[in-house]
Amino acid sequence: MGVEIERKFLVADPTVVGGLAGVHISQGYLLDDPTSVVRVRVAGDRGYLTVKGPPTGLSRPEFEYEIPVDDATTMLATLKRGMAVDKVRYRLPIGSLTWEIDVFEGPNAGLIVAEVELTDENEAVPTPGWLGAEVTADPRYLNVNLATHPFSEWSGVAAATRDAAPAQGEASSTPSLPIAGIGDIGLADALRAVGCPGCRVRRDSGAAYLRAVLWESVNDVAFREALATGRGFCRRHSREILAADRAQSGGSLGSGILLASVLRRRLAELRGLPTRRSRRAGSSLEGVGARPACPVCAQTDSAERMAIDRLVARLVDPAWRQALAMAELCFEHLLGAWATAVASRSENWPEVAAAQLLRIEHLVERLDSFAHHSSHDRRHLVTDRERAAAGEASWFLGGWT
Repeated sequence: MGVEIERKFLVADPTVVGGLAGVHISQGYLLDDPTSVVRVRVAGDRGYLTVKGPPTGLSRPEFEYEIPVDDATTMLATLKRGMAVDKVRYRLPIGSLTWEIDVFEGPNAGLIVAEVELTDENEAVPTPGWLGAEVTADPRYLNVNLATHPFSEWSGVAAATRDAAPAQGEASSTPSLPIAGIGDIGLADALRAVGCPGCRVRRDSGAAYLRAVLWESVNDVAFREALATGRGFCRRHSREILAADRAQSGGSLGSGILLASVLRRRLAELRGLPTRRSRRAGSSLEGVGARPACPVCAQTDSAERMAIDRLVARLVDPAWRQALAMAELCFEHLLGAWATAVASRSENWPEVAAAQLLRIEHLVERLDSFAHHSSHDRRHLVTDRERAAAGEASWFLGGWT
């Protein structure tokens, strides 16, 4: 008897399949009940019949048999309408494991899921930077359920990644957003959360990139040389690479190897500096003090630009337009969205701009009222919203990260 032990994740970066060869899969279900599933599949030019038993934890019994592809095709053609799933599967080996990345088509278009089969339920699973949230325990992502309740029919903000009820620390007033593709999922999630969605994208993309670097690039000599040539990470990401390493591995070996490459370059630069005043001392010091070409900053800058472009493009949808109008955009990302909307001649931007300006005007009014009510004879008039105004102003001008 075969046993399937599998974990399933969303894919945060769809470009991970770039350059990989995919196999088109059509599959349908002849039987689906609480105790067993009978599935027929056409994968490329081969056919399969699979029987799965009831799951226990991450494990479930599985029997799979290759059958003539003509038989499999005929079975699929006779299935009840709405009981089939189409997708393209890509295989990506990483270490001792092989990830299977499914890019869904048809009614499930926009959904990308990565699965990995394990030999033991307690086997450690790496978390490369392109992975998103784990959905192993979410029955919506079972292919048999996607056949009857496809991704395109899901509703709610970031329906692909969360339940309808908002989590602690998230705004509940954001309108439901229609998800048109994988790129919308993270943006809807960012709009729903408290704070600036642009800052959240920057934070999440930076964290994902650091995880990917630690998992994939520590032993890559070319990457380490490029990192050293660019003078390493910026101040912030020099700290965050260590924090990410400790969170991911429980240690600091990976970050230590990367930082050592940078330190060797920096040490050589310091040794070449003049120790006395001279004509070239100023330029030499200025060159060594130049800002590093931080690869994490390059990644987050790119992610921010893509997010802003997509948000502006989605303004044609009333729900997305309302969500962006309500968003707590910081000054930097408000200005970025404004410039993008003007450059693209967005007809819907004036509505968003007016709402954002009104939000800032109200913030200024609360700050003024806070100052006015802070004298000793009026302190009893200060409200909680007035007390919070300084923090909001700081976040607006300085960002949420």
